[in-house]
Amino acid sequence: MKQLFTILIIALSGIGCSSHLPVPAFHPYYLDYIKTQAALQSPLAQYTLGQLHLFGRTDQAVHSDASSFLQNQEEGLMLIEKAATGGHIPAQRLMGILYGFSEQFSHELKNPLHQQLSLPQDLSKATQWLFQAAASNDPDAIYWSARLAYLEDTVEIDTQKALAQLESKSDNGHTLSQTFLAHIYHDGIWANADLERSFHWLQQAALSGDAASQNSLAIYYMRGLGVKTDQKEGVRWFKQAAENGLARAQFNLATCYEQGIGTDIHLAEALILFQLSAAKHNIGAINRLATLYMKGIHVPQDPSEAAIWFQAGADMGDPQAQSHLAYLYSAGLGVNKDPQMAAKLYRDAALQGHLPAVHNLGVAYLKGFGVKESKTTALKLFTTSAQNGYPHSQFLLGKLLMEGHS
Repeated sequence: MKQLFTILIIALSGIGCSSHLPVPAFHPYYLDYIKTQAALQSPLAQYTLGQLHLFGRTDQAVHSDASSFLQNQEEGLMLIEKAATGGHIPAQRLMGILYGFSEQFSHELKNPLHQQLSLPQDLSKATQWLFQAAASNDPDAIYWSARLAYLEDTVEIDTQKALAQLESKSDNGHTLSQTFLAHIYHDGIWANADLERSFHWLQQAALSGDAASQNSLAIYYMRGLGVKTDQKEGVRWFKQAAENGLARAQFNLATCYEQGIGTDIHLAEALILFQLSAAKHNIGAINRLATLYMKGIHVPQDPSEAAIWFQAGADMGDPQAQSHLAYLYSAGLGVNKDPQMAAKLYRDAALQGHLPAVHNLGVAYLKGFGVKESKTTALKLFTTSAQNGYPHSQFLLGKLLMEGHS
């Protein structure tokens, strides 16, 4: 089964056009001008106005009242499709991305204004537009076409031709193609696995300043993937990516500073980086920061602060955060004691297969803590977690069975 592409890079610079209407910023006259040109069937104006309707922005400028454009997704799509039909390559590319990667695209923009953008995936339309743009030798379209075919088995593509095109664009410094080739040679699906070649392309993308590639390159150094293990070099690249604002790199660098991996221990810097990363919703940083406050590691013990961070993680649907927050509610640590809330959170985490939560939910049913007592339900839960190797459940299950419960 194919792995999802972990080096995910979606930015407006990757979908935009290289030429724009000759007005640098939004002004009432500029907007009127765009509308007039769009009505005159200018593909560039249609594309620009379509972006405003979809995103409240174009490749270069943000409208002062961006939210007013988000109410007309249908109009935006119609305008961009007109531009695409008129041969505008960036419009063709954007249509393909929206139909092929709409959910990921909206998520990666990380802007509440874009959450209304929602298109059902349509691989037929996605391939139609992406392949058309790629036929014009557009580097971004070549990348998105290949990526769509890589992730979707039903999309047919000449893999050898796609690889050759990606190699060519990578040689010319196209970062998206470089990161994708690194992934391909790591997984060995379209080509034989070649970690040294994977490392090469990842390094090229990292040297161009791509933060996600810098973070991945650091992992290659840490694990000795395609290169001799060098933790100090790994820390150096984590730092580069962290300084470029990448949340997961900030978390990784914080972990190195906390544990002294490839560097001396720097607890103060680690805490700052955990906080920066957590503020950007990195779940690893959120859970680590919460755990530090819960246990009083490196910081004064503060269950209330721990509860705040675990709540943030629970709101993101993370089972570990839900399970820890449930414990705080069950014990009344940092929050008012609430057995019902504890049971609910344990259930939410258990439904995601989190074994400690499955066990603790079983304990809740066994004792009638926040739920109606039910040894039958408790036994079922203990059996599930015990069969998956959770030792506490194995012990309690054996005890209950010896007592004659079944």
